[in-house]
Amino acid sequence: MSRPKKTLKENSAETFRIAYKYRAYPTDSQQYRIENWLGSLCHLYNSALWERKTSYRETGKGVNYSQQQNALPKQKKADPALGCIHSQVLQECLQRVDKAFQQFFEDTKRKEFGQTVRIGYPRMKKLDRYCSFTYPQIWMKNKDKLTEVVKFRLGTDSSFAVI
Repeated sequence: MSRPKKTLKENSAETFRIAYKYRAYPTDSQQYRIENWLGSLCHLYNSALWERKTSYRETGKGVNYSQQQNALPKQKKADPALGCIHSQVLQECLQRVDKAFQQFFEDTKRKEFGQTVRIGYPRMKKLDRYCSFTYPQIWMKNKDKLTEVVKFRLGTDSSFAVI
């Protein structure tokens, strides 16, 4: 299930998305868990990318986001590291892969129409380059509220959460 997008209604005021940044101070055990999750998510990203690539080479048809999302429960049972990670975080990881492919195909279309665009096929991520994950949470009771996103990013300078 993909995230719903908020659209502007006719005769309504323009809406804005506001983000707040909070500095996070994880404990040593939380830091260890976050680093393990980032390693598992990086592996999931690379395996999803590899699955799309090999599927297209072998059958001529690619794998889409919904097919990979439906395969997540089997992967969670097979890999205990993925079982510890919340399902929405795993789905967001697959959405990153899908977004990378959508951007690639949009760039190739724009290049065909004569625009100067740098085209780059989605690449595998190294563990040190995969440094964030997102907790998307959709409030079902009040559908007018858009989303609450908690994004953790590990870097050399700081850790933060966006809500």
